[in-house]
Amino acid sequence: MFSSMSLLAKVAMVIYDILLFLVWPGSYLLNGPLGSQQRKNRHFLKQFIKQIRHRREWDRDILSADEDAKLFKVQQRAEQLYAAGPEVHQPSEPQDHEDLPQQRGRKGRKGAQQSQDAGLGATECERFMWSTRSPVREATMPMKFVGYAREGLDALVVVIGVIMGARAMYLQPFKIPTGSMQPTLYGIEFFQAPPDEPQEPNIVARVMDYWNYARRYAYVALDNDLPVKAYNLQGGGQTYALCLELKDTSIPFYPKCRVAFGSAGRVETLPGSKSHVFEYLHKYRALGDTRLVDGKWTQINGHFDLGDHLFVERVSLQFRDPQRGDILVFNTIGMIKPDGTPLRGPFFIKRLVALPGETVKIIDDRLWVKEPGASEFRGIDENDHSAFGDIYSFANGYAGHTETNYPRAVLKAGGQLILGDDEYFMMGDNTNNSEDGRIWGAVKRKNIVGRALFVYWPFGARWGLVNRDKSAE
Repeated sequence: MFSSMSLLAKVAMVIYDILLFLVWPGSYLLNGPLGSQQRKNRHFLKQFIKQIRHRREWDRDILSADEDAKLFKVQQRAEQLYAAGPEVHQPSEPQDHEDLPQQRGRKGRKGAQQSQDAGLGATECERFMWSTRSPVREATMPMKFVGYAREGLDALVVVIGVIMGARAMYLQPFKIPTGSMQPTLYGIEFFQAPPDEPQEPNIVARVMDYWNYARRYAYVALDNDLPVKAYNLQGGGQTYALCLELKDTSIPFYPKCRVAFGSAGRVETLPGSKSHVFEYLHKYRALGDTRLVDGKWTQINGHFDLGDHLFVERVSLQFRDPQRGDILVFNTIGMIKPDGTPLRGPFFIKRLVALPGETVKIIDDRLWVKEPGASEFRGIDENDHSAFGDIYSFANGYAGHTETNYPRAVLKAGGQLILGDDEYFMMGDNTNNSEDGRIWGAVKRKNIVGRALFVYWPFGARWGLVNRDKSAE
């Protein structure tokens, strides 16, 4: 039994398929190779009229009065032929077009000869086409570089305006920064390769992994493992046989960093921004995981996931309040931890688990809420949102909602938290690795940006709509 939403999507897809495979190609074929000459002529006239109108409108500030008058006269004649009956598509006596500019240059002579060769065997419409196409293009509709550049710039400004407007009002791209929402959504994270995988896979596997999982591989092996330069990573005064330099050379959707290894300064390109490379190099070396493989010391070996890239929609929350189970993006303006330090990063993404006025507590890795006016707590479950059924299944990577050991947490182990009238409580789906409302408390309504809508990259299992509530179907 299809839901109304899925049925609407299927109908839209069928209509799209019909347009894509039948209507648009059919229109091209009928106006082109398979169409009658009369249909081809009418199609040409329609496009020709559109082109002249476009040129007169866009170049009205640079066209002379004489050029504009000639264009208008040609436009009127084309409109008359387009509106006329089939007689204009029958062979008739040729007519001169002395009012048109003289054709110049090699192309002009060729066009004139073609117009003359049309003769009595051509229709009135065809003779008009031959006599106007070349001279109008060359004389009264000059397509110079400046014109191209101006039109391109105008179009670019419009496109940028539309994109920025859509981004500000409707859809905003967002990248999952951490693993706090796993396994629902994956963030930027480095995974160390097991010992039985000494090297990165072949080029085909790497391309497919980048396409499907936004995954890139990091592998560096040196002839020795001796310290070459004191390099204080993350403080503490520890030194490693590591970096002589870190240079960020990232491009969109392909962050990378140039790193110099070893006494010879061997330069390697590793995936990730400078901060991410700095972090996972430190983690790998601090764990002492350099290994001697095939006579070389492995300095780094693993894969770096770029995280899910998704669209956040901002429209629905203008007409309704956030609902329990929504995955929301919010800014961290004015939000601080209990120790007075600001939250890391300008935006967070978490799941909304408790609403304004509710009292929250965690018991046995499950979240309990007491709604306003209620006398008892109740456990949230799949009836609130199907995602909670997954979270409390304690399977497939989900571990429920655990308590935190953070010493200054707002929601301490065994404690409760009462939300204000304009406060929302957010938690990650991976609470074992999530800095969320348990630590820094509630989120104000004004900080909420929008709802996670659609993962547009990578194209793996999580591609598509985010957080669809199956219990509502």
